[in-house]
Amino acid sequence: MADKTTVQAVSDTASSLATQATQAATTAAATAASTLSSAAATTKQAVLDTVTAVTGDSEPVPGPDETPISPSDASHSLEKALKGRPEKKDLVDRNILKDTNVAPGLQAQQAKLERSRLENALEHKLEARPRPSELVKEGILKPEEAPPS
Repeated sequence: MADKTTVQAVSDTASSLATQATQAATTAAATAASTLSSAAATTKQAVLDTVTAVTGDSEPVPGPDETPISPSDASHSLEKALKGRPEKKDLVDRNILKDTNVAPGLQAQQAKLERSRLENALEHKLEARPRPSELVKEGILKPEEAPPS
């Protein structure tokens, strides 16, 4: 009988502690939400005060329109924006897009490979160019124009 009483007492204590913990968590959450709301309002006012001080305009600056848009209006807006979108050929002509048939994931590797190929070709051409002394012998450079060897 004493064991059942002890178990009941422990169970009651645990239940009481759980209730107190829930109440404490709820209070803490409400306090945090209130603090965040207050901080947001203070920050917003500070920004408005700064804008007023900088611009000298006493009227508040209107924020973005946050009214919800219906799905059909959003669809129409998207269609309108896509109609005004430039063609791929125009973007290629203006060097915004690269004219390539390679997958986008491989375009960076393709660009690196092309650059490496150009660097190698330039290096070979620089190695094969004639020396200043040869250019003087052929009459392409005057002796006073030749860099010192």
